[in-house]
Amino acid sequence: RNVKQLFEEYDSIIGCHGFTPPRNVVLACAGRILEDRRRCELTHGSLEIRASDFPKMNMRMVNDFYANAVQVPHLKKVDLTEIPHIKKTKVKNNSRTLVVLGPGSGLGVAPIYFNGLIGRNFG
Repeated sequence: RNVKQLFEEYDSIIGCHGFTPPRNVVLACAGRILEDRRRCELTHGSLEIRASDFPKMNMRMVNDFYANAVQVPHLKKVDLTEIPHIKKTKVKNNSRTLVVLGPGSGLGVAPIYFNGLIGRNFG
């Protein structure tokens, strides 16, 4: 099945249960986001998703690591782990910069700057 078929199946299942399928969608994709967040070249193979293939939806796409990064400010302190500096010191790291890292098809990276903005996603 392709992505379009999966969305059509989702719409059908939702409709069978009496729900209205969402019309505004943000899709977190593992891949490069292009054309004003309306197309994604998925990391694996030659697959791609185009918002134009889903005319019933107002679809925007973001990189999957960007989607993870924007959630970090909502985590509790207990959910975060600070990576210690090479030199062991009791000085607290006050850089206010974080990074989301994760293995997958490569190494996904999304920096977070605490100036009220999320940094550019390099994932």
